[in-house]
Amino acid sequence: MRIGFITNGTEQDLQFARSEGIPVVEVNIHQNLKEWEEKASSYQELLSRYGIKVNAMGLWGKNYISPDQSEAEHCLQELKRHLDLASFLGARVVMTGGGLNEGEPISQQAKKACAVLKPMVAYAQEKGLMFAFYNCHWTNHVTGPEAWDIVLKELPGVGIKFDPSHPINDGLDYLQHARDYAPYFVHLHAKGTVRIAGEWFDDPPAGMDQTNWPVLFAILYKHNYQGDINIEPHSATWMGDRYYKGIRFSKRYLESFIL
Repeated sequence: MRIGFITNGTEQDLQFARSEGIPVVEVNIHQNLKEWEEKASSYQELLSRYGIKVNAMGLWGKNYISPDQSEAEHCLQELKRHLDLASFLGARVVMTGGGLNEGEPISQQAKKACAVLKPMVAYAQEKGLMFAFYNCHWTNHVTGPEAWDIVLKELPGVGIKFDPSHPINDGLDYLQHARDYAPYFVHLHAKGTVRIAGEWFDDPPAGMDQTNWPVLFAILYKHNYQGDINIEPHSATWMGDRYYKGIRFSKRYLESFIL
C-alpha cells in the first residue's frame, strides 16, 4: 500500500513528492482532457526526472447514460481517450462515474451503465488497466450498495474507488460499506471531513477530521487490500500556503497505519 496525492499537474508537485518520499501521484481530468493529451509526453519526462509514477487517473462528470445520445456518445469517446492517456502515463487504476439521470431508479441506471460501459471496461482491461467507479455523486449513480451489487456482477473485474467522506456526508455508514465491499476496493482517497450539528463544516486533511481512519485501515487489512491510498486536498482552507503542509500532515498520519 503506497501513499500518494492528487496532483495539480505541476512540476512543483513532483518536486514536493520527491522531497517528501511520496512515490505516486494521481491525475484527474475534468474539462481539460485535450490539455493533458497535449502535454502527456512532457509530463512523462517530468515523472521520469523526479522518479514519480502515476498510480491512478480519474475522469469526472461524464453522463454515459444521458438520454441525449450525442452527449452519451461524446462522453464515451472521451472515456476511450482517457484510457489511452492513462495507459501512456503508466497508471494502474482508471476511475469514472456511471452517469446520472435524475429521478430514474438506480437499478435501471446501473443496467444501462453496464450495457454502454462494457466495451470500455474490456478496452481498459486489454490495456492492463483496472477500471473502477468512484463513489461520489458527480454525475454518478454508482455510489453505494444498490448500484454496486449490479455493476460488480455484470462487469467482472470492475472495482470501487472508495472515499469515506462521501457516505459520511450522505449520513450513511462508511465502515459498513468498507466491511461489505472492501474486497472490491482497488483505490482509496484520503479526504477528511468534519460535520457539526448535522451539517458539513469543512474538509480538512485526513487525520484532522472525524473519519475513524484506524478502524477503516483495520477493515482494509482484514480484506487484504492491495491498492494505494491517495491524499485529496479539497478544502479552500487548505489551499495556498497550507496546501503542501496539509498533504505532509496527512502523509505522516497515514503512514502510521502502513505495516
